[in-house]
Amino acid sequence: RRDARRVAETKRATEALAKKYDAKFEKLRESLDAFRRAYPAPSNPANVLEPGAPAPSLDDLERDARELRAQLAAERDLGRKR
Repeated sequence: RRDARRVAETKRATEALAKKYDAKFEKLRESLDAFRRAYPAPSNPANVLEPGAPAPSLDDLERDARELRAQLAAERDLGRKR
């Protein structure tokens, strides 16, 4: 009997916590969406990746890394020449 009561009590507490968490998360999501609408600039980090947007492919990331390495090497060479 005690075990059944504890299990039921724990289940109710877990469900209450889940509802509370869902409500807080929904409020946070609404705030973020409002912020995105208020500041739509691409420089705003909240606008860079949206939920559900496709992630960049590995090839894209590798290409970007190569470009950045080349840019860094060019800047280092320029710094050495000065």
